[in-house]
Amino acid sequence: MYKSTPFKNIISRLLFISALLFLFTSLDLEAKTINGRVIDLYSSKGIPYVFVEVETPDNGNRSVKLSDSLGNFSFDNFRYDKFIISTTRFGYVDITVGPFNLSNRDSLRVTIQLEPAPIELEEVEITADYLDLLLDRRGFYKRKEIGRGKYYTRDDFKYRFFPDAADMLQMIPGIGVKEMLPGTEDISSEGDGVKVFAYRNRRGLNQVPPMSIFLDGAPVNADYLLMLNPDDISALEVYKSWLTTPAEFSQTGTAGAILIWTGDNFSILNRNK
Repeated sequence: MYKSTPFKNIISRLLFISALLFLFTSLDLEAKTINGRVIDLYSSKGIPYVFVEVETPDNGNRSVKLSDSLGNFSFDNFRYDKFIISTTRFGYVDITVGPFNLSNRDSLRVTIQLEPAPIELEEVEITADYLDLLLDRRGFYKRKEIGRGKYYTRDDFKYRFFPDAADMLQMIPGIGVKEMLPGTEDISSEGDGVKVFAYRNRRGLNQVPPMSIFLDGAPVNADYLLMLNPDDISALEVYKSWLTTPAEFSQTGTAGAILIWTGDNFSILNRNK
């Protein structure tokens, strides 16, 4: 009959102990599952494309997944008990949750709420040219863009005081205003006591034809410049030659035109009141 030797008994015991150790080790490293969802803190809607990172603080092992279109993510075959979860997503505040401990269970379900990140915008300075709608309807800006004359708005004169419109015109380079005295040969039978001229120099002022004056598109007698309040004027257009004067404002026997535009509250029908 065969009898086992003490040596063989020792070998058998060692194999049995090794099997037990392998079993316990396998149980300790049993694969675990982490399932979760990333949602918006305020709307509770799932957030897609979030980088979700699981890290084990003890040994620094990391695993990263990307949330799907509904904000879901999962880590399968995870073999560590203690870990933390961190998230990164543009437009949201980064967050870290945990630590978690899966020593006594094999799965975890977690919901992570992300707060939208505040958007900081750099200060932007916006500037724009003021556009008078009434002047725009009258074609002022279109003619100014063509640029055949000189163009002035109320802002060009706002720091100056003028007793009347005739005095205002005299401040424009190349424009002369002459008030005719009664009984002189310069004054016409129509009673034009004021003449407006375009000149290169002041000599021979009486030898050039006068300029036409238009008030809100209608021709007016130059005498009216002495009665027109400069505060009522919104814009001026000055054309020193009949060659540059727009066709609709050109008159025979004149050397150019001055277009005077007033505001909404002014009426040419009341100009003599």
